[in-house]
Amino acid sequence: MNKQDLKFKLRWWIKEHLLFYKNNLSNETTLEYTLPSEYGDFAIHPCVRYIPQGVGGYKWWMVVSPYPNYDTDKENILLFHGAENSDKEPPQKWIFVKEVCGTHPQGYNSDPNLHFDGKELWVIWREWETENVPEDCPVCCTMCSRTSDGINFSEHTIIAYNQYSEYGSKGDTSMCPTVYEYKNELCMYGSIYAYEPYLSPKGTGRYLYKNGFFTLDGFQQKANNWFDLWHFDLFEYNGYLYQIITGQFGNAIYIGRSKDGKTFKYSKRPLYSYPFFIKKNYFYKPTAQVIDNTLYVFFPRKTKNGGVRIVRRSMNATLLESLFTYK
Repeated sequence: MNKQDLKFKLRWWIKEHLLFYKNNLSNETTLEYTLPSEYGDFAIHPCVRYIPQGVGGYKWWMVVSPYPNYDTDKENILLFHGAENSDKEPPQKWIFVKEVCGTHPQGYNSDPNLHFDGKELWVIWREWETENVPEDCPVCCTMCSRTSDGINFSEHTIIAYNQYSEYGSKGDTSMCPTVYEYKNELCMYGSIYAYEPYLSPKGTGRYLYKNGFFTLDGFQQKANNWFDLWHFDLFEYNGYLYQIITGQFGNAIYIGRSKDGKTFKYSKRPLYSYPFFIKKNYFYKPTAQVIDNTLYVFFPRKTKNGGVRIVRRSMNATLLESLFTYK
């Protein structure tokens, strides 16, 4: 780590431990699921989707990536469905379905995401320096496998390239790829981040889908967000497209929203935080769904035995407006 990285991380670490705000999210429940034995009890990067018509008879789906002992070789793509099919609230118990993508000879997986197109469930993830990354694509690419029944899955295909091209720098325009259809446009969003010569958040990229591939259409430069925009998911409510976000430290959950799907404005207070210096919560990354005006947020939380479990909290979704009128 160079001095610039250390300075960057220290600044955000201090900020995230000085967030003394009232939390709107409450009623915490720990999800019940079992990872394959080689992954222990350490899961991050959840993405949860509610699909009213169901896929293979199941309405609730979740994808996670394990990260035992912070080992990127095991940061693979694990798919689950809910054990119950409630239309009122998410299930507490989840059933393992499949390891969609396992360990590579080189490089690793990260940042899984789910999207339902009306017929098929897409399982999306990012690959870093694996055998699948094309030579003309710097460092990483975005992969996808599809299923219409939760049993049979398509071959892994590339659906987007990293299009980072800043001279003298190394980075990504598609970190935490999130596929979402908003206002009849199928897009893929990702955080834009520089890794070299030093860590630096650049903003949010937006890709458009055409002929089976996503191409970078534009980006919002880092503007009025006062935090480290690292990983995020998207959900829609009351005409807005919301970003739900964590920084690298994962000690707070932030929120932004957009009316046009291109430009996001960010709340001046976090959605959820835990202001203690010693405790490392590792909320790495959140995901959310709105059901009957209730916002359900899922995120990882460290356990006393050193594991990381996915938990769920909720709030009245109408209270989201107050976060954007906060002075």
